[in-house]
Amino acid sequence: MALFERLGTPRPGDTGPCSVCGWTTVKQRCCSYKSTVKLFYGASEHGAWSIGSDLIMKERPASEPALLEAKTMGFVDAHTSMPIPKVAKA
Repeated sequence: MALFERLGTPRPGDTGPCSVCGWTTVKQRCCSYKSTVKLFYGASEHGAWSIGSDLIMKERPASEPALLEAKTMGFVDAHTSMPIPKVAKA
């Protein structure tokens, strides 16, 4: 039996695919890839992903514009001394 076939065989305790990305524990065993992209918050139709240690991506429905949050953060940054994260793209 080839190494891939042994590694790719489901084992007790294996979980089903991730509902967000489809990744499985079987796929994880077959490679050494470790993702730095993690979904760390989800509510309703919103999600927040950490991308490495420097970026956070907020995901919203297309019908809900993200500009209001970006404008609010810009206003707070301009009018207070509170540390505000920088917006990479809104």
